[in-house]
Amino acid sequence: NTHFVDKLVEIFKNRSEFVLCISPEGTREKVERLRTGFYFIAKKANVPIVMVGLDFENKHFIISPPFNTGDDEEKDFKNIIDFFAPIKGKNPKLGLGHIKEYS
Repeated sequence: NTHFVDKLVEIFKNRSEFVLCISPEGTREKVERLRTGFYFIAKKANVPIVMVGLDFENKHFIISPPFNTGDDEEKDFKNIIDFFAPIKGKNPKLGLGHIKEYS
C-alpha cells in the first residue's frame, strides 16, 4: 500500500551512489518463506544484490559476489536460499536452512 519498493527504486535512480542494507528474515522469529521486496527493489533499480551472512558458529562474515537478478526468479531465490541456509546465526534455530519457498 505504501509503494515502498517503488520509492526505493526512485532513490536508486536519482542518486549516483546509494547503498541499501536490509536485514534478513528470521532475525526475530522463525519464518517459513522469504519475503521478496529486496529482490524487486534490485530488479527494478537494476542494481546487484550482495548477500552478507554472519556465521556466529565460526565467527566469520560471509559475503557473496554481487549478482544481478535474472529472468528466472525461482532460480535466483534458490541461489539466495542456498547461500543463507548453511549459515548459523546467533540463534541457529531461527536460520533459513528449512526454507524451500519465497513469497
